[in-house]
Amino acid sequence: MSHKMQQEDETVRKFYQLTLYKAKDKAYQPIKNDSSIFSVYSYYKDKGDEQHLESAVLHGTILC
Repeated sequence: MSHKMQQEDETVRKFYQLTLYKAKDKAYQPIKNDSSIFSVYSYYKDKGDEQHLESAVLHGTILC
């Protein structure tokens, strides 16, 4: 994650990570087996954010 993003609050960081995974997927770029998508999943699950949780699940499945 970029240095600038590390200074943001958790909500912004998790959304950034999820958006990054989505962008790489759409651009057919390889996504390394990165466990951070699972922390994104846990974050949105704990918040009850179904919309973002569904996206995290889909991108977590891509990595498995």
